[in-house]
Amino acid sequence: DGIKHSIHYFSSSNLGMFVQSVNAVLCCTSDSRESNQYIMKSKQGIVLWKPTPTFNYQYIWITSPMIPEHSLYYLLFERKTRTFVDHHNPDYKIWSVYAVLKGVETLHRHAFVHLAIDLKAFYYDHETKASDWRLGNFGYPQLKEKSTIPLPPYTSFTAPEIIRSHQGGGVGFSDDIWSLGCVIYTIATGGQLLFENDIHVKNLMTFNDDMKQHLKISIRDNIENEVFKVILQDMLQIDPVQRKSISHVLDYWNQIYNME
Repeated sequence: DGIKHSIHYFSSSNLGMFVQSVNAVLCCTSDSRESNQYIMKSKQGIVLWKPTPTFNYQYIWITSPMIPEHSLYYLLFERKTRTFVDHHNPDYKIWSVYAVLKGVETLHRHAFVHLAIDLKAFYYDHETKASDWRLGNFGYPQLKEKSTIPLPPYTSFTAPEIIRSHQGGGVGFSDDIWSLGCVIYTIATGGQLLFENDIHVKNLMTFNDDMKQHLKISIRDNIENEVFKVILQDMLQIDPVQRKSISHVLDYWNQIYNME
């Protein structure tokens, strides 16, 4: 049809992951709310009669485009060519944060947890709309408090309670809130990572005071905007219960910047 799409392949052993991924996106985009624009779109799911001889693929999912060169990660860390997108511009940061908040708010409103939020989970369609980020990479969505498929590999964006002690029990919205806080920190600093990797997170969590100090110093020294500081302090709480909900953070952002 002349429109770009992305194709996702699932092996015959990953039926659960295929169904959960498609279901989560369809649930989040089935109504006509404007917020749907902040979530990737499902175009078609295909089940093959039998697995392919190579790689054992049996389930195929066609979605709106998730082009690596259009990811938040690529924009901040890998872009070599010139672009008119200035990710250091304060207004660009404000609109970008609004978009990533809206994407996660849409997901949580439909009772799903993403669990793989990082810089490669957000994509734009075109450079002229490079602050209109869409939440993608729906490889591990779970219904809140239920864990029915394996968790994704740990990264520097994974919530510390998962890295330290998760044993396959229920997952919650607070896991996404921490990950999104790490993403927003990187947007706010124009490309600094809050943690080097998951080992760095685990080591800091050996003693809670180490993590508290790291967060306090990083936010104090590297974040200039007071509004960014407020939401990061609300989202990056070591105790998951103390983290503010996505609706709370989004309401505060709208209150300050009148985004809606």
